[in-house]
Amino acid sequence: MGKFLAEYQEALHKAKHEGRQIRSGAVLTDLQGRYLILGRFRKLGSHLDTSKKEEVTAIARTHELPSGKVYGHQSLETAVLANVHRETGLALSNNDILAYLNHFDYQLILGGRTPKTQFNFLVYAGKDPQLHTPRSFSWAYPDEIGANFEMNSPDGFYLSQETRETLKLPKIADVLRTSGLVNQLAKAH
Repeated sequence: MGKFLAEYQEALHKAKHEGRQIRSGAVLTDLQGRYLILGRFRKLGSHLDTSKKEEVTAIARTHELPSGKVYGHQSLETAVLANVHRETGLALSNNDILAYLNHFDYQLILGGRTPKTQFNFLVYAGKDPQLHTPRSFSWAYPDEIGANFEMNSPDGFYLSQETRETLKLPKIADVLRTSGLVNQLAKAH
């Protein structure tokens, strides 16, 4: 059982009942108060171009939170730690999960994909996190989220509305303040 189960149990039950794929995501924060954003190329779908007799694939360039599927009987917390490790190389523990933040439903537009529900957690990445990932990534301060990760950003990547709203939740500041991380942030600067 996850330590935040009471906060998301009803939404998790509903998503499972609706046959949605369950996913867990992490708002990773460091001691400087930044959030980790991963760059990703996502296959949206493909179709057969009959004039060229070849398959054409639609690709989106996105900025996303570290996230992934929840397998079998994993708790959401176990899954979020496994997904963070797989996508960043960071080996974190349950004690690093600071709060359950929210969940949102989505479905990829092309390819007839299964509807998904992503449950997001605030996770402390450590004092000086050393990432080991082949993906592009950025550490962004909260006030940079709107300006630098829009649909027409210079690098051509975009941040979904759901992810942007998750990163701007007031609950994040509240949790950081009550967890003592804000005091550590102040001392670090």
